[in-house]
Amino acid sequence: MSSTIWVVTVITPRDIYNAGFSLHAKVADLVSNMNWKWPDAWYDLFPVLIHVHVPVIITNRNDGTIWHDMHGDERTFSTMMVWDTIRQRKQLINWYNVVWFTHSIPRHAFHAWLVCQNKLNTQDRMKKWNMNMSCCPLCMRNMDSHEHLFFECDFANQVWKTIRVFTDMVQVEGKWEDIVQFLISRGEWKSISSTVDRLVLGAAAYYIWQERNARLFENDKRTPTQISNVILKTVRMRLLSIRVKDSITTRRIMTRWDILKTKESNRMEDKG
Repeated sequence: MSSTIWVVTVITPRDIYNAGFSLHAKVADLVSNMNWKWPDAWYDLFPVLIHVHVPVIITNRNDGTIWHDMHGDERTFSTMMVWDTIRQRKQLINWYNVVWFTHSIPRHAFHAWLVCQNKLNTQDRMKKWNMNMSCCPLCMRNMDSHEHLFFECDFANQVWKTIRVFTDMVQVEGKWEDIVQFLISRGEWKSISSTVDRLVLGAAAYYIWQERNARLFENDKRTPTQISNVILKTVRMRLLSIRVKDSITTRRIMTRWDILKTKESNRMEDKG
């Protein structure tokens, strides 16, 4: 706490001295028998003091900061607690777990969050600002939009068909809304299968958008096969860092991604 008496922000140092108090007094020095010790005249001079409640002095404990949450309950003060109390609340969206999950890749998750909200600056949105936009830089046909890029575009759809065989979404067509709804309806958010599927979806959206921008602004091009390989390599590297319980499903998925052999090889090298 400050070494200067807190009421100095309201009352002048001269008035504090005239009342017989020290600028270095503590709150406990101003309270006696559950009443403030300051002069009654102060209430007329400084009306704000009327609203200052007398605190309960606990002498055997250090001072601490307490926050009253939205329910009026006392909580240990933290910025997270304050934010949770004052933040604007909206209805929880049903695709939350598709985007945000324990093993997600942060930049992919943030990008997927933008996609789900249609917040990317695609050509259909920029056209509203009277900007002269050409066709999709991936397929060179339709104007790009969220629906087109993820993954109705011929280029993007080719990527999707290549990478989905490494997931449990082989039967899901290349439409963002259909993929998200499939993941929501299946649930099982903590399963390794769901984790892999969401990692693949996030990486696919991220690298498709990256390729779109590279072609649009840098005149740099990669093939669908190259994009697919980048996506698969990125997801595989993430899976190598995840610890999961051994099960038939886990072994099936790890074998699909050629991770089981890699981990067993690493263990043998450690023993050697």
